[in-house]
Amino acid sequence: MFKSSFILCCILVSTSARADQYHYRDVLIGDRAAGLGGAYAGISDDPSGMFYNPAGIVYSTENYLSLSVNAFASSTETFKNIVSGQDYTYSSSSLLPSFFGFLQSTGKARYGFFVAIPNSDNIDQNDSLTGLTSIADQGNVFQRRFYHKDVEYLFGPSYARELSENFSMGISLPFAIRNENVIDNQFAIFNAAAGTTNQRWFFQESSRSTTAYAVQPKIGFQFMPKPSWAIGAAASYPFTFAGSGKYSSRSLITSSGSLPDGYVSHDINLDSGSISNPRVPRVMQASLGVTNFISKRFLVSGQFDYASADTAYNSGDVAAIPFSLRSTWNASLGAEWYLADSLAFRVGAFTNRANTPAIDPSATNQAEHVDEYCGALGFSYYHGGTSLSFTGNYGHGSGSGQGVSATTSVQTVTRNTMNLLLSGTYQM
Repeated sequence: MFKSSFILCCILVSTSARADQYHYRDVLIGDRAAGLGGAYAGISDDPSGMFYNPAGIVYSTENYLSLSVNAFASSTETFKNIVSGQDYTYSSSSLLPSFFGFLQSTGKARYGFFVAIPNSDNIDQNDSLTGLTSIADQGNVFQRRFYHKDVEYLFGPSYARELSENFSMGISLPFAIRNENVIDNQFAIFNAAAGTTNQRWFFQESSRSTTAYAVQPKIGFQFMPKPSWAIGAAASYPFTFAGSGKYSSRSLITSSGSLPDGYVSHDINLDSGSISNPRVPRVMQASLGVTNFISKRFLVSGQFDYASADTAYNSGDVAAIPFSLRSTWNASLGAEWYLADSLAFRVGAFTNRANTPAIDPSATNQAEHVDEYCGALGFSYYHGGTSLSFTGNYGHGSGSGQGVSATTSVQTVTRNTMNLLLSGTYQM
């Protein structure tokens, strides 16, 4: 069935899905959090805290309205020397409103609502590889039209309450909607067979679209053992309650064989149908953060994140590109200085580790494995209850992958990501 062999029948493995599906920290939510490299579970005292650790919002000193966090996200992934000394690159770019939220106080409690887009992959490219080989009856020209869009939306309420002078608890109840669309059209021309001018070629059109709906509750706690120290912990798990999709595929292989010149035989493969159970990955994500408020103008924050495995994700019904999600972890460290009452400067470093297994050189059709290391830089300007922030993130990693299906060949894969965030907030 096409559902389980969407990639195997392709000449090149389609490697990008979920923004991307092989990593969890491609786009950091929130201006202040992004500037700290995502080390925010121990702070979380603005609207983006509803995403990181809802317990922290209770310590917000004002009612907040996050007017907008707009993000430009860009990534490239290159398979080195995939064929005949030629590289193959996937490029994704998108401009999106990555976050909106507000906070309101009521006694010792805070409540709010947020909208976040933590994942957005957008690939739209035309590629051509030529001069692949001079060997008779083997592929020499490869052309591809590839489109992939994968977006996840989170939106919902949050509530937090101070249970004691130095301890709080909070919960966020966002709904998750994940939309994925893939179109992959490929065309290959083979060299003439030995002793003849006859040629053959391969053509395939494939498409797939899915939508999954889930609720993804997150529970958080925050504890301040001393006025200058804060410890935050949060965990979330998605529950998919609905999903649907469809797929189609058609391929044509032509060969003159022993027939007279000018005639060809046609083998046509057609497949289409519905997808009944697409879902978001069943991954529990947990965070532990520690923040030291060294002074009123300076703080240091660190965080450890863990994501569990989802071996059942290796299904063509569930994922466009089936693979087993392994457990993984990430770490981040950030610092914030208030150079003046109206100007804050932030710097951070964080990892973006792959959730795929390491490449097995004896196996085929494996997802790439690239661990990425990233840096963050940002500043905010405050005036009259409003703020304007600009933040940039950059990441780079090198690993390995298999860009050609049905072979054990392994390529070096390099990955680069960049995010630029512009946001404004208003304190009421």
